[in-house]
Amino acid sequence: MIGEISAALGSVNTAIQIAKAAIGVQQDVAVKLEVNKMLDAVLEAKGGLLAASETITKLQEELREANAKLAALTDLSRFEYRELLTGATIVAVKNGHQASEAEARMVFCPKCFEEKSLRLLQSETDDSYFRCFACTSLFKRDSREDEAIERANSSRHY
Repeated sequence: MIGEISAALGSVNTAIQIAKAAIGVQQDVAVKLEVNKMLDAVLEAKGGLLAASETITKLQEELREANAKLAALTDLSRFEYRELLTGATIVAVKNGHQASEAEARMVFCPKCFEEKSLRLLQSETDDSYFRCFACTSLFKRDSREDEAIERANSSRHY
């Protein structure tokens, strides 16, 4: 698609050069006006092709980014459900699975996980709940959880 647009742009540039040459050669004013109209139309077409090329490039980049995110999220087998001291269930990286230090401390929404989506749970301002901003679920937490998670993570080998 990009190659075709590039070839079309080359043809448009050639047409522009021919039109400019024709203006210089022609002596008749009416012919010059018509050639100018044609040149304007060709320039407008060139602008449209350039805009289309930019849009295609942008969409290709967005597709690459989306595919990279999808690839990162498709390995959901690295995660497991965990029950908190409060009885609430969250999702976290399985013990024994390689994870970055930051990822190992993260907890994810179990409702979104059921839908094959990893959504990070955020602490509420008073730290008594985790909230999922994707599905708006709340999960009761206990501050002792942080210490337990920290101990479990410190025993991991990265």
